Amino acid sequence: MGRKLGMAGLLLMALALPASAQKVAGLDGDWNGALTTPSGATLRLHLQVVSSATATMATMFSVDQGNAAIPVPTITHKGTEVTLDMPLVHASFKGALKGDTLTGTFTQGADVPLTLTREAAKKK
Repeated sequence: MGRKLGMAGLLLMALALPASAQKVAGLDGDWNGALTTPSGATLRLHLQVVSSATATMATMFSVDQGNAAIPVPTITHKGTEVTLDMPLVHASFKGALKGDTLTGTFTQGADVPLTLTREAAKKK
């Protein structure tokens, strides 16, 4: 009953994988920060980045909006530059990595500054 996938089927499966299905080094961990919206509200954000041997997955949580989970399907890290794309909410982050700090701009209709700091790894 099993079917063999042709080349077209394999290509379609590969295209369906999110861009973050690739491994992105240097960003694993839990990151926290807060941004001030143009209306003056402060929103706390939590970014969780986890890598396996072959892939890196990330999720942004809007702590002050019911801990809403926002998938981050595209992550890039080149040199010190880091980009996170969140198409589900039409948002992105572009910033620079220095140690355990990401400093840059969060864009969702308007550009607002955002600094994310990586939590210290928990000892087991």
